[in-house]
Amino acid sequence: MKTREALEEESKAYLKEIDGQITEVKDGAERVVKLALIAGVGSLGIYWILNSIFGDKEAETSSADLKKKKRKKFKKLKSAGSGSNMLSNELKNQVVMVALKLAADQLKKFLEDSSSNNGEE
Repeated sequence: MKTREALEEESKAYLKEIDGQITEVKDGAERVVKLALIAGVGSLGIYWILNSIFGDKEAETSSADLKKKKRKKFKKLKSAGSGSNMLSNELKNQVVMVALKLAADQLKKFLEDSSSNNGEE
């Protein structure tokens, strides 16, 4: 049988190896999330730019038509204002806010990391 010290050294070696593997996985996942976030923000920006340049033909309607549409939409919302519908809408809004907050945090962290990496070089 192995001595206690030998077993402890083996245990420490395994822990170091596992920690290294966990760090590698975290770094890989962080890179993927950063790239996905950048791609998403870029796609959204391109969409907004293209939409503002080419625009929708429906958006060029007269102001009277817009007022009529807004009134109809308001009446529909007013008549369909049940508690469960309002609750689900509020829940959706909160989920979107949390997702945007996380995305903003990740983007901020990425920008800080990239600025610190540029400063080192």
